[in-house]
Amino acid sequence: MNKKLKKLIDYLSETIEYFLQKIQNVNEDLYFANRDIRYILDKSINDIILCIVDICEEILKINKSFISEVLAKLLLLPPFSKGD
Repeated sequence: MNKKLKKLIDYLSETIEYFLQKIQNVNEDLYFANRDIRYILDKSINDIILCIVDICEEILKINKSFISEVLAKLLLLPPFSKGD
């Protein structure tokens, strides 16, 4: 495993651990009522997603593969909300 991939995996592990600590005792009402909690949890989820994308890119590089820029952007699009 190369150094960058190891660093990304370590960061992912730390971020997931942090997220799990912060989500303790948070329910839907508290999440929507408390802007600070919502910001922390949303930021953590975003960091986790972006780190997973970086890990995938690194694995593709190691295997001398790639995905197109268009497909990469499609994969990062948010899903449709209930109102759409």
